[in-house]
Amino acid sequence: GSVWVVGPAVGGWLAENYGLRNSFLISGVGAALCSLGYTQLRETLQVDETAAKPPQRRTFRENVADWWKEARPLMQSPQQQALIAQSCTFPLRYCGFATAVAMHATDVAGAGPQELGLMFTTLALSQGLATP
Repeated sequence: GSVWVVGPAVGGWLAENYGLRNSFLISGVGAALCSLGYTQLRETLQVDETAAKPPQRRTFRENVADWWKEARPLMQSPQQQALIAQSCTFPLRYCGFATAVAMHATDVAGAGPQELGLMFTTLALSQGLATP
């Protein structure tokens, strides 16, 4: 949950102070450094003997065919289709809301990146506090 609170505020601050493009560059470099840090954790450096065996040589088509055999019954199940549709509803609704609010705030109030970030941080905080 804290990512939804801190992320917009930090992103808005970066965009306001360093420009829109540079804020994405800074975030990408930070994510890459975090990934490199994970590779140096003790747990990731241990080699599992069973994983060290060379895998069978298989073509991409064979892998896709095996995956499709397992996935096809799930995709044809009406219950699974309903769950997939339901899981897509919230992200689509939130994307539409976030885009409409940001465009409206920019157009009507002249909000910049920092104001938009603080607005979404406030929204996330209020949702977090109001959730039982």
